[in-house]
Amino acid sequence: MQSTPKSNRLQIGIFGRRNVGKSSLMNALTSQYVSIVSDVAGTTTDPVEKPMELPPLGPVLFIDTAGVDDEGSLGGQRIARTRKILERVDLGIIVAEGKNWNKYECTKTNRSIYNRPT
Repeated sequence: MQSTPKSNRLQIGIFGRRNVGKSSLMNALTSQYVSIVSDVAGTTTDPVEKPMELPPLGPVLFIDTAGVDDEGSLGGQRIARTRKILERVDLGIIVAEGKNWNKYECTKTNRSIYNRPT
């Protein structure tokens, strides 16, 4: 299944704020150390992709993204790349800190998901 082209895989994006555990989730889902994990906010700067077989779905492509709340001189560029991933995925997983699902996740993230091209 590793030879399945990216376009033929179910694409699953992992989204959320900085340092909520997106990269840790990616590593747990793939059972590999694919994404760098750190306490430093903004560690993931570019999308990290991992193709694999996920029974019973078949060939999938997991995509770890930068935080949707990234800041700094490169923050806008990182958010733009995350939005491009959001436009192309078939399924999005929103990761949030426990007890910290609030207006930000409900409005900003959902607005991005529901206003994407279909």
